Amino acid sequence: MLRSTLLFIHVTSAMSMVAALGMEAVALGLFRRATDTASTRAALAAMGATRPLAGFGALALALTGIILATRYWHWQGAWMGLGLLGLVAIGAVGGALTGRVVKRLQKDLGGGPNGSPPADVIPALRKSLIIRTALFIGIVFLMTVKPGTLP
Repeated sequence: MLRSTLLFIHVTSAMSMVAALGMEAVALGLFRRATDTASTRAALAAMGATRPLAGFGALALALTGIILATRYWHWQGAWMGLGLLGLVAIGAVGGALTGRVVKRLQKDLGGGPNGSPPADVIPALRKSLIIRTALFIGIVFLMTVKPGTLP
């Protein structure tokens, strides 16, 4: 029963990460359409709403993954360590790219013409989202295929 519960939380946490990435994609679309300070503020609010969901999802995903890997898999398989490393990389990229850009934008809200986001904001946020989505897809691949394990 414990294994099933942990696995349920693990998969649900992965789903919350998908939801957070989707919400961030919507926020990126709002940034693209922002033409004034109010719409830039709305895009920032949408971006901020993703942070708690992604943070909770990543934390629950890591904790349940570590418990499952330790208790049931005994860390036999490189995919477990790689999945954890990928999750850490997602957090690092999110903090280094998205976090930095969002903090700068909050400080200088709507620094572009007419209060729209500066021109370099959208490419930086897009790059971060693509990198983190690709890393997450790789983790899900490892979680489902479990390369190197016996059938």
